[in-house]
Amino acid sequence: MAYRYRPTFTSIFRSLAALLIAVAVIAPINLWMGTNDLFLSSKPEQASLVDFLGHWPWYILSLTGLALVSSLVNYLPFLIGDLVSGRSRAKRPAPPSSTG
Repeated sequence: MAYRYRPTFTSIFRSLAALLIAVAVIAPINLWMGTNDLFLSSKPEQASLVDFLGHWPWYILSLTGLALVSSLVNYLPFLIGDLVSGRSRAKRPAPPSSTG
């Protein structure tokens, strides 16, 4: 936990939303320039794990699902730590007010 920052459950979906926004920006650029950034236009030419995820464009949905699942798996240690220690957002103390 660098600098006491930690992932939250909602940060998983914010990062997935950022990825999907990047895809929405890059896909038309790929079409315009004839490129294949993020493998949005076609699968890699050489054999890869993407070959197991279906045909175009369905493998893009599979990759999105894998990104979500891997993010949730990476979040599990933080969730388990919270459950073991009894912490939750509701139990955390409120920040001190600046009135006075």
